[in-house]
Amino acid sequence: MKHGLKVGLIGILLLLLAGFGVLTLRVDSIVKSGIEHHGREMTGTPVTVSDVSISLFSGQGSIRGLRVANPENYSREYAVEADEIFIEMDLYSLASDTVVVRELRLLSPKIYIEQKLPENNLHDIITHMGSLDSDREAEKGMVIEQFLLQNGEAELFTAVGGERSVLLDISAIEVNDLGRGGARQAILEIAERVADEIQRETMNNSWEKVKDAVEDLFN
Repeated sequence: MKHGLKVGLIGILLLLLAGFGVLTLRVDSIVKSGIEHHGREMTGTPVTVSDVSISLFSGQGSIRGLRVANPENYSREYAVEADEIFIEMDLYSLASDTVVVRELRLLSPKIYIEQKLPENNLHDIITHMGSLDSDREAEKGMVIEQFLLQNGEAELFTAVGGERSVLLDISAIEVNDLGRGGARQAILEIAERVADEIQRETMNNSWEKVKDAVEDLFN
């Protein structure tokens, strides 16, 4: 009898572990597909993620290998690369109309800005997001309570008048309480804030090579 009880308990434990594993994979898959599907819709370019891993206990986890492709007719493949992103979610919100992200932290992202007169790739992406009709937004809303960008790097490149490029450091950007107007609005606010920070760093940098490389970049 004891042997039968032991076997039964082990069987129940294995079923629970299997169910937990399936649920974990489902949460990770939901987040990954949501980023890629709605990211492409909002930016107008392919958005891919290599891996998502989120704990069912804490709602904390990581998003690895985020890539935002450039619009057509730009030489670089990507506009944004982030190998690691820390995320903390309210997992219960996945079943609601609004997904709540407690914290979203981009660690050492790389942003590539390519100037083509009169515009550049980052401007084209932001313009696309701003032009979307409200009825094209994702069915679910999204609130990001805290967004952090740490130790970022921006490469500004132009082939206008000869190839020139320059690297700028983006030490930190913090934006709170995003998305009250919807998921598209949250991402748009982040993109605009990053663009503003790059512009500020450019204007504060007195090196002649920076001035040459980014002339009219944000006009």
